Amino acid sequence: TGVDLTRVPIRPDDIVFGNISGRERHEKSLVIYDYRGEELEVTDYQFVNPESAELFEAEFTPLASEELAEEPDAQGGLKVTVTAKSGLPLGPINQRIRLDLNRSDVPTITADIWGRVVGDFSFIGPGFETDRNRLRLGPIPAGEEVSRQLHVMVKGPYRGDVQLEVAEVTPKGSLEAILGEPREINNGAVIMIPLTVRVPPDAPRGDYLGVGRPAGEIVLRTTHPEVETVSIDVSFIIE
Repeated sequence: TGVDLTRVPIRPDDIVFGNISGRERHEKSLVIYDYRGEELEVTDYQFVNPESAELFEAEFTPLASEELAEEPDAQGGLKVTVTAKSGLPLGPINQRIRLDLNRSDVPTITADIWGRVVGDFSFIGPGFETDRNRLRLGPIPAGEEVSRQLHVMVKGPYRGDVQLEVAEVTPKGSLEAILGEPREINNGAVIMIPLTVRVPPDAPRGDYLGVGRPAGEIVLRTTHPEVETVSIDVSFIIE
């Protein structure tokens, strides 16, 4: 069959919740397949990031025959259901689950858990990755100006009164953030505020991709009575 019987593939590789409310429970699943015909078990598991570990739980169930039929040559498998409990704070979800298996050849597998807990604020725009709360600009040649237009979406009972201002931009001199004038959409149910993100042409060389070192960051201060600041990461490198 050409199938590597020593591997334990998972589908999908990550668990992505997307935008979720922190007031509710949310479930996402992945599947672990086995090709060896041995009963696959999770002997132990851990949510690696201790800051939010207690707000997640996992459940493991054998695959039903119709689920198993979706993967050719698989002899067995488990469904891993991860639940994000209510009470997660606003902002990006950066968690990882580590699963210990009853397999000597592949004793441990991991899956990253992504998403964002949103309240009355969210961001949209080209290049913006909602699950990671990150604007990806990519590589920029030195001396070149790059600009992206995002929008801050404000909903909820305070939307008509909320004001925003740019509180902090990192790195200074390499990244700029400019807020525009708000306007109503969806018959006033949402307030949309333009946010221009700009890398000026005189920005010095630097790596802010967020791989092994911090990405750029934009922090907005709000007048919302329950949310003091909202922020996004900006991933780029000036070559």
